[in-house]
Amino acid sequence: MYPALASIQQDAARLQRAYRKSILLATFVHFPMMAGLIVLAKPLVNLLFGAKWGHCAVLLQLMCGAGYLYPLQLINLHILKVKGRSDLFLRLEVIKRVMILASLLFTYRWGISAILIGQIAISGIGYFLNSYYSERLIDYPMRKQMLDILPASVFSCLMSLGMLGFAAVVKPAGYLVSMVLQTVVGTTIYLLLHRITRSESLHEMVLLARIRRDPAACTRPANPAAPDDCTTSLYRACPATARPPGESAESALP
Repeated sequence: MYPALASIQQDAARLQRAYRKSILLATFVHFPMMAGLIVLAKPLVNLLFGAKWGHCAVLLQLMCGAGYLYPLQLINLHILKVKGRSDLFLRLEVIKRVMILASLLFTYRWGISAILIGQIAISGIGYFLNSYYSERLIDYPMRKQMLDILPASVFSCLMSLGMLGFAAVVKPAGYLVSMVLQTVVGTTIYLLLHRITRSESLHEMVLLARIRRDPAACTRPANPAAPDDCTTSLYRACPATARPPGESAESALP
């Protein structure tokens, strides 16, 4: 992602659109994965390690919570590097490392669960700090980010509730069967919600899949009203030769 964003660092509007659509795609995939893993943590642990280790499922759930915002933090940090603000990057990393150390020193006495809860809090604070600088550098404030990731977040929660409800009603026999059926039900619910609401995230994901299958499709935008779909959301999927009229070779994405 970094090389693609770096190639358009001088075009502020285009960089903001690419950055926003990167967040849409990342959360579309990552949020339901983490939410689903939280639901499937216990049967997964029981299947892999046996029922006697079932109590450790809560640790896996907490780790998923700590990693829930990781892609957003990573993308925000890419913006600092793209803009050449290594000073801010270093400052943020030092601040976050200090916070992690302080959290460990404060929570270790209560055990692993407390440590992981502390990491969840650090993850939220880290995202706030990273997005603060993104707002300053590309005029994409946290409020807009939250609105963009809201559909994937809400749909992931509804998906989790659907998976839990299915398991409670059907009660499939065997951990593996239960996990497979819950995954199918959860995926169906999640995609249906995006489809019903015609979410932009689903549109971007379908467009990405279509261009991966047929790179020439980059010259045929799915939405004629938005001729820059390919160049703003699918940078590395498009060949350098597939660029809209009037765009120079120097500004084409790799």
